[in-house]
Amino acid sequence: MDVVEKGLLARYFTSKGNIKRPAVIVVSGSDGRIEKAQAIAEIFAMKGYSALAVCYFGLDGTPKNLNCVPLEYIENAITWLKKQDTVNEDKIAIYGRSKGGEMVLLAASIFKDITCVVASMPSCYSYEGIKKGGLPAHHSSWMYKGEEIPCLKFTYSIMFQLVIKMLQNKEGSLSWMYKKLIGEDNTDKATIDVNKINGPILMISSESDSIWPSKMHSEMAMKLLEKSKFKYEYKHITYEKSGHMITVPFQSIPSLEGSRVDIDSWAKANIDAWNDTIKFLDNWAK
Repeated sequence: MDVVEKGLLARYFTSKGNIKRPAVIVVSGSDGRIEKAQAIAEIFAMKGYSALAVCYFGLDGTPKNLNCVPLEYIENAITWLKKQDTVNEDKIAIYGRSKGGEMVLLAASIFKDITCVVASMPSCYSYEGIKKGGLPAHHSSWMYKGEEIPCLKFTYSIMFQLVIKMLQNKEGSLSWMYKKLIGEDNTDKATIDVNKINGPILMISSESDSIWPSKMHSEMAMKLLEKSKFKYEYKHITYEKSGHMITVPFQSIPSLEGSRVDIDSWAKANIDAWNDTIKFLDNWAK
């Protein structure tokens, strides 16, 4: 079912029967659009959930680039779900991977109707947005109520060093860039308040993530949750030699990100991570 409303472009999946079910909002990563999110949402529906794949950039009616994306897309998705006869309005979760993992942690820290989060390959910080060509946008990735969310911004020095590394074909150059930025900037302003999330949190990461340091991000979030004596369950699962592209099992084989990624490890990580995701959601949905 397509959902085309002011402030919401989405696709809804649910099982037959007018039964109130736990719901999952699904967002994609930095590829944007809706195709990958809807593939995951459809699988969630097969597992007994009502699932809403939300486009937050890349299609008509949404920003062209991952730049100043309104978090109202998620707020509107929650409002829409709560009106559906096939949704238990007290059980709304959110799932995102990569840049979508950053978005879902941020959104859940603001919107209390979200009571469970699964963030795969996420960030615990809000980063600068991305404009056409993959260049820094000089603005935050996210905004809410017309105000940009404070973020970590890439300096000219770091970008220059990144170009040199990429010209030298050095593996993990992008991940290096994020680590460098974290080490040089004051991260407090951009740290996502994961401790304000109103429910259990599962984070999935990879030691061999060459896109950004998802393991470091997740570990930092776990420390914040521990320090704040977070009252809900929180869990971090990390995999070796599996790369950045962990989503659902039996997907097309991605291009390997270098010698640190093993195709068999990647395939097994997809199966294990998905099983852990469903188990985590099922425990929350009881």
